[in-house]
Amino acid sequence: MSLNTRLLFALLGFPLLVYAVMAILLVIQSDLGGRDELKERLISAGELMAPSLGDAMADGDLQRLEKLARQLLEHRGLRAVTLFDEQGNRLLVLGSSMPPPRLDAPMATAITMEEDAWRLRVPLGSSDTLRMTNGWLEAEMDTRTLTLERYKLIASLSLGGCCWGYCYF
Repeated sequence: MSLNTRLLFALLGFPLLVYAVMAILLVIQSDLGGRDELKERLISAGELMAPSLGDAMADGDLQRLEKLARQLLEHRGLRAVTLFDEQGNRLLVLGSSMPPPRLDAPMATAITMEEDAWRLRVPLGSSDTLRMTNGWLEAEMDTRTLTLERYKLIASLSLGGCCWGYCYF
């Protein structure tokens, strides 16, 4: 290998290696940050709507219950909202995903993370009763948008690296 070739590899190889490492770290950091943000948004949306849903459930007001559940379903990424009574019977199912057949009531807000979906479970209680649950809310969020955002970032960083390498050749 000639001196010119070795010098070219040294001058181009090291910066491209640094660029690749920084790009990988950026993708990882962006993915973790996006997951944390989406998780917090899902939990806060469920917990903010829980008292109103609990009051509507305690009053037996199905119209208000459906209206509130539809408002929750309008949040970006949510694909299903299901309301259960204290016995585990489905009161209301909105959206495209089918919930599991019968579950036990959650004692606290819980989130389960699956491959393409996260499932939030929030106990519902009315504001007049302390610690009494009328049922629970289950909301399912589609997380494929996170994967799509990661692929977009990888594609743009790859294109940037290719263009940068091409300019020096």
